[in-house]
Amino acid sequence: MWHEASPPLFLWLERAVTLVLGDSTYALRLIPLVGELPVGRAVHGRGAATATAGRGVLGRAAVAVSDRLLWHACEAKPYAVDVCLATAVLFGMSATRAWPLAAASVAMIAVAPFMIFLSYPACFLCGAVLLAVAAGSVARRAVETAVCSTRCAGRSWSARSRCCTSGRSARSGPAGSKRAGCVALPGLVAAGDGAALERRVHV
Repeated sequence: MWHEASPPLFLWLERAVTLVLGDSTYALRLIPLVGELPVGRAVHGRGAATATAGRGVLGRAAVAVSDRLLWHACEAKPYAVDVCLATAVLFGMSATRAWPLAAASVAMIAVAPFMIFLSYPACFLCGAVLLAVAAGSVARRAVETAVCSTRCAGRSWSARSRCCTSGRSARSGPAGSKRAGCVALPGLVAAGDGAALERRVHV
């Protein structure tokens, strides 16, 4: 382990294990094994939550029979920890999907340094999360803009319909026969003496 090219935090954990359990191969393989254990459970939980229970079981079975994952869990390398962090990122993105953008960003910023010190590929995971958050923010703003535009158009159309209905009523009444082409709206304007005057809009 003295010539191992691994992230600093992983090497510190390995050093701590060897100080407690001794400098043996089994002690050096403890951290990768512990890092690999939650992967199947996390895949199962997310698969069952986002799809169906059967797909969650299928994902857990795929992790359990993967020879590559089993191999990484039995060697004194940080690859099992890389897999664990990648699964944790997917789990976190799915669990915080309903969070506000600011809260999700603060949570990612808080854990990003520990991830990079524990796993070199974590820098790519952080970049992927940044792209996903940016794309989600753009899509959310586009949806909000579309909803706002639809509401404004609906209100404008409703106001125009009411105006046309009021115009037809005014033309069919006695006031409409005196002044054709004017629409009486139900608005009142206060004059200087406080008397109510009917506001008319020329169409």
